[in-house]
Amino acid sequence: MLKFSSDQIVDCLMSAKNPNAAIKNFLKKEVQGADALAAARFAKELRDIFATRHRATRENIKTFIEAHLPEYENHLLCIARYAHFDVVQLTAEQVTSKFAEDFNATYEVKDKEISISDPATFKKISKETIKAVDKAVKDSGRQGGDFLRNVMLASIFDREVLQHIMLEL
Repeated sequence: MLKFSSDQIVDCLMSAKNPNAAIKNFLKKEVQGADALAAARFAKELRDIFATRHRATRENIKTFIEAHLPEYENHLLCIARYAHFDVVQLTAEQVTSKFAEDFNATYEVKDKEISISDPATFKKISKETIKAVDKAVKDSGRQGGDFLRNVMLASIFDREVLQHIMLEL
């Protein structure tokens, strides 16, 4: 993943049209399994901050996020995906329709280990995808910098593949 700051997370969430709806979608669609109780508590506390106008200050949101990093980083990525769903979904669809078949033929994942069969094509498509994500972030005018880029990349690539890409580039 790209390095990002808590300020970028705050920018990303605060610039969303409806962060409360994004958090509700996260709660409804993503919170399940072993960490459901902790994830629900985290999301509800974040929602409460956004819902209470006098508490929804940049500083309050930043303090809350910093207190919950890195433990809830994946949850924040997911909430941000819902918060900026239109641009994230459009970018993911464009990239996957253009590159998915060729890209998927360049590697294999077994037991969370990735082996690259065509390194040149893997690297080329990875770079093209990152360029497309960079352009989408810029063209959208959305806030969030590298955090928003991570949201998009995590929506396109499996975690193991994304980690490998970041090591390679």
